[in-house]
Amino acid sequence: MKNISFISTIALLLVLVSGFNVMDDSRVNKKILGEWEYNVPQAGYEYQKGAIVFSKQGKELKGEVVIGNQSIPMQDVVNKKNNVKAKINVQGEGVSLDLNFEETTFKGTVTYSQGAMEISGNKKE
Repeated sequence: MKNISFISTIALLLVLVSGFNVMDDSRVNKKILGEWEYNVPQAGYEYQKGAIVFSKQGKELKGEVVIGNQSIPMQDVVNKKNNVKAKINVQGEGVSLDLNFEETTFKGTVTYSQGAMEISGNKKE
């Protein structure tokens, strides 16, 4: 009888632990991973178009913004379902990103010291 209780307890513990691992892994929306072309029509000419690249490193979402030949790593990346919030530093200027993703497109806001601008983009094939 003790063996059955012990085995049942171990089985329950394994189920609980595996459930937590699945929850942890879901922190990164895999549909967001990859390269996205972006467009910010109100920005200065050199910043209007570029790419945003998302990757998964361990259980964390990592991102970078590519403007011309310059790659700017994202900081404080937070991914909740189809939304990503992050910060970047563009030539000493702090910029906040708030992006909402659909299947192959996204829209959002870029906020910096002078105000906010709309950003949109498409997943690169």
